[in-house]
Amino acid sequence: MNMQALPTSMGVCLELAYPTPRIRDRFSLRHRLPLNAFTDAVLRTVYHASAAPEGRRKIIFASFSPDVCAAVNWKQPNCA
Repeated sequence: MNMQALPTSMGVCLELAYPTPRIRDRFSLRHRLPLNAFTDAVLRTVYHASAAPEGRRKIIFASFSPDVCAAVNWKQPNCA
């Protein structure tokens, strides 16, 4: 779903799934985007999509990966 189709008064919770090395090996996942590039791409895309003249949208980022949580926690305050 396109976030721009949702009213800005509606908050969004995004679950960020990033495979661990064990999962990558188990499912033979070949292509791997580095964690920093993954986090930057997600934040850039989400903040670009949620930029609206009528107000800012409330967004919650969640993940079961401690590395993703740390990366988002560190990078998110630096986004526009």
